[in-house]
Amino acid sequence: MSVENDECSGKPCTSRNQPMIDKVHSVMQDKQRLTIKQLSKELELSFGSGESIMTEDLGMKHISMKFVPKLLTVEQKETRLAVARDLL
Repeated sequence: MSVENDECSGKPCTSRNQPMIDKVHSVMQDKQRLTIKQLSKELELSFGSGESIMTEDLGMKHISMKFVPKLLTVEQKETRLAVARDLL
């Protein structure tokens, strides 16, 4: 009796691989704010694959229906500070 697993006959994952992660990253660099639906439509991805690439592989977080990088650039921090001062 063999204790080894048989090979799976399922389809290999084609949407969550390094070339697709690179495509999503380049789209996110060009367009700062995208919804998952917009990204999925543009790259012909499923909603779940787009979401997992953005959150798990690219380290982005979900804010108000848009995905933004977790870390702001220096310029973005300065702009945010200026806007906050204007509001006060």
